[in-house]
Amino acid sequence: MRARQIARRIIPRPVRALGSDAYYRFREQRPQAIVGYRTRRRILALTFDDSPNPAVTRELLDLLDTYGARATFFLVGRKVVAHPDIAREIVRRGHAVGNHTFSHPHLPSCGLRAICWELARCQRAVREATGVRPALMRPPFGYQDMASFLIARLLGYTVVHWSVSGDDWQGDPAPVVAGRARAGVKAGSIILLHDGWEPPLDATEWRQEHELLQDRSPTLEALPMVLGPLRDQGYQWVTLPEMMREGRPVREPWPE
Repeated sequence: MRARQIARRIIPRPVRALGSDAYYRFREQRPQAIVGYRTRRRILALTFDDSPNPAVTRELLDLLDTYGARATFFLVGRKVVAHPDIAREIVRRGHAVGNHTFSHPHLPSCGLRAICWELARCQRAVREATGVRPALMRPPFGYQDMASFLIARLLGYTVVHWSVSGDDWQGDPAPVVAGRARAGVKAGSIILLHDGWEPPLDATEWRQEHELLQDRSPTLEALPMVLGPLRDQGYQWVTLPEMMREGRPVREPWPE
């Protein structure tokens, strides 16, 4: 199928009617993803990427229960297919789930058909495992281009990034991860951590340091250092859908 035919299918007619000048002005603005919410309530949204992970996720869920915290898990479809029982457990315990694609690719490098397949196949895997149809989407590695952003929006997803990250994918010890995850937190912040692991973008082959990087035990150790102190400051932990009902979204452009 030619690019023009695809564009006619995925781009609404009112947008096409704006003409090429308006399109390029829109294109230069870059995708505006949600990075937080403006709210008067002292609420935070804790999010986990690359779920589910049989080595970590259940223990992580137990920790969240201990602190009375609800979180949002962005699920990788192929992992849901491999571990549907863990995906069901996430939902059963009152947490929200989102679409993190089926195979965790770099979306700006994918064609339109591949982007649609990644999102649709993950949606199907999550729905079959949990009965839930995710309405949230987070692009792998946080990278998106205009095509992947528009496709996600046209498929009905709210694209959500984050405002604070523990950068726990770097292999640092728990106190370092916890310090990053607490830094700059304010009401309406979205915090990013990982209970799974995916190879970095530049990984062309398996390397020795990947054995360390895929270890998520520092995240487990860091979690009480994040949940406890922020709870003591009066913050409550809510899911992203709950936060969306409470405040106005804050959006920022993100790199391709």
